[in-house]
Amino acid sequence: MEIYSAFLNLLRDGGPITWIICLFSVITSIIIVERLFHLHRAQINVPDFMRGVTTGLSRENANTVEAISICGENPGPVAHILRAAILNSRRGEKKMCEAVEDAGLAEIPRLERSIDALASIATLTILLGLLGTMLGLIDLFKAIEGQGTWVEVGQMAESIKAALISSAAGLTVAIPAIGFHNYFTNRVKSIILDMEKAAAEMIHFLVDREIAVAGNVPTEPEEIEFSEPLPPTANVETLPGPDEIAEAGAEPSVARESEETIERAAKETV
Repeated sequence: MEIYSAFLNLLRDGGPITWIICLFSVITSIIIVERLFHLHRAQINVPDFMRGVTTGLSRENANTVEAISICGENPGPVAHILRAAILNSRRGEKKMCEAVEDAGLAEIPRLERSIDALASIATLTILLGLLGTMLGLIDLFKAIEGQGTWVEVGQMAESIKAALISSAAGLTVAIPAIGFHNYFTNRVKSIILDMEKAAAEMIHFLVDREIAVAGNVPTEPEEIEFSEPLPPTANVETLPGPDEIAEAGAEPSVARESEETIERAAKETV
């Protein structure tokens, strides 16, 4: 109770600027708690998760329904990326990459939501604290101007106190806001890197294995075996014709024998 009373007295002594800074501190606290909870749910053990999904898809009777259900049970963006890749595995590598890219573009804004607001609040609270300090010094010089040399120490202390409280309040809100902004930015970068790695591994896995929604697709064609060897084909064109023999100066009887030999070879080929 005493702490609450002392806090109210500080706000009262700091003036209206301090109340505005206090409002920003409440907004900052809400953003920090919400982002901590959201990023904690989004961060998963990616190697173990990838191992579980690929193990189910590598079985002999692989069924992508089980893999999709595993991805649906996990709320993180990595699971959503892998789910998009598996659902579009039958549409080819190009369509699968496009689906993964679209899923990533939908997940990144959710990860970065309200993080930039922390940086804005930090800047505003510092400036508001500076403004409160300036207003307190203005009140101090007004008092000196009005009373001349005989200025009451209590009145001077009141103005200086209001100026210092405003600056302290602004820094009190700005310091954790900047710190958590940098922390959340690094966490988001780490999650995005996990998303990219997991998506690339899953796309290569699906392309190499050629896994469709119904199961595995055979990658090598079956060899065709012939029960009997094919008969050899005689090359009739290599034999000289009767006209060629006659032109070479052979006798007509030899030409007739050559013609009979060609006909006999053609019949044996058929």
